[in-house]
Amino acid sequence: MKLKTAKIIVLSGFALIFICIILSAATKLDLFAYIGIGIAAADLIFWVIFGRCPECHKFIRRSSSKICPNCGKKIEWK
Repeated sequence: MKLKTAKIIVLSGFALIFICIILSAATKLDLFAYIGIGIAAADLIFWVIFGRCPECHKFIRRSSSKICPNCGKKIEWK
């Protein structure tokens, strides 16, 4: 999977988490909070699996890095 696709999926997960927080606060239902926590955990696991340098295949940590902190190669987000 390309890094740009993985980044879009993770950012979409953050949007869903934000929506769950708003719904939980508006409706006073804990269910939305639990769903948000589940999405956050899935998002984290997804980024750990797919947020890797295409060259050295090590974890990047940040989605805004322009170079890999491990091998120093330029990261293409396109």
